[in-house]
Amino acid sequence: MTRLVPIKRVARVRYGLGQPPPHSDDGVAIIRATNIYRGAIVPEGMIYARLEDLPRERAPLLVAGEILVVRSGAYTGDSALVTPDWEGSAPGYDLRLTPFEIEPRFLALQLLGRRCQDQISLVRSRAAQPHLNAEDLGDIEVVSLATREEERAVLGGLDARLSEIDPLLLDLNSMRWLVAELREAVIATSFEDLVAAPEGALEA
Repeated sequence: MTRLVPIKRVARVRYGLGQPPPHSDDGVAIIRATNIYRGAIVPEGMIYARLEDLPRERAPLLVAGEILVVRSGAYTGDSALVTPDWEGSAPGYDLRLTPFEIEPRFLALQLLGRRCQDQISLVRSRAAQPHLNAEDLGDIEVVSLATREEERAVLGGLDARLSEIDPLLLDLNSMRWLVAELREAVIATSFEDLVAAPEGALEA
């Protein structure tokens, strides 16, 4: 049986870190909005904190199968499933979903689909700046099937279709960060050149 249910009926909705902890050169990865891109967690630009500096009683470390959802900014509503590679990371400053009545990947892929994205777009448009809070996300409706076996069967068919596309997405993620780094380098060098230019050169 297929039915529509609000996310809060099938997953716990919580916030991540409220305040950024002191940064460290290594330690626990903090997955922020900039590390979430169309279903994938990308390591470029990752920041880290020491385990003892994280408020784990309020924002426990991530577990595989949870889902991170960007709560504000240009990428509001983008999301990514926490895979075993990222288990033990910190949840950043966005929203986290802990599925309990639905297959995690079944929910994660729906969040990227048109039905959910249309609902998120309506919520985003209510505020001057794109924003999504826990209540808003909890009210988004998703498809729920009668059993986990049915959900896994749907995922199996979807995986077959995505097998040729997912490697391209990883390439695009890498290119996105390479372009961002190139842009930063151009800004830095150009600014230095312009500042050092002789008086009147900028007017030429």
